[in-house]
Amino acid sequence: MDKLTKRLFKAIEHRDIASVRAAIQAGADVNAITAFDSSSQTTLLHCAAGMGDSDIIGLLIENGADINAKGPEQTTPLHWAAAANEADAVLLLIEKGADVSPVDTWEETPAQYAAKRGHNQLATILDRASKEQQGHAGRVTDERKDKGPPQVGG
Repeated sequence: MDKLTKRLFKAIEHRDIASVRAAIQAGADVNAITAFDSSSQTTLLHCAAGMGDSDIIGLLIENGADINAKGPEQTTPLHWAAAANEADAVLLLIEKGADVSPVDTWEETPAQYAAKRGHNQLATILDRASKEQQGHAGRVTDERKDKGPPQVGG
C-alpha cells in the first residue's frame, strides 16, 4: 500500500471525513486492500461499512469504490454492515446499488449475517430489499423478452 493510500486508511480508521476527502482528491486508491491483512482482500469500503460511517461510505462509492467487492470469505461491504447492525450503512449501500443477496464462502447472505447475530429488524429489511431487487431483475428480464433483442442503429 502506497503512502497516500495509507493516509486514506488512517483517515477512515479515525473517521476523519476531511482527511478522507483530501486523500481521495490527492489520488489515493479507494479500492485498495487494507494495510492490516492484504491476504484477506478487505477493502477500505469493507472497513467503513463495518464501522457504519455513512459519510465515508458515500464518499468512497462516489469516487469509484467497488460496492460489491469480495473480501474475506467472499464477504461484501454489505455483509460487514449487516453483521455490525449498522442500519444506516446497510440502507445507504442498498440505495447506492449494492447486490442485496451476495453469498459468502458458506453461502450466507447479509440478511443471514444480521439474523444470526440477533439483528432481526435489519434482517427483515435486507430480506425485503432482496425480494424487491430480485423482483426488479425479473421485471427487467420480462421487459427485454417482450421487446426482443436490442436494436442497433436507429
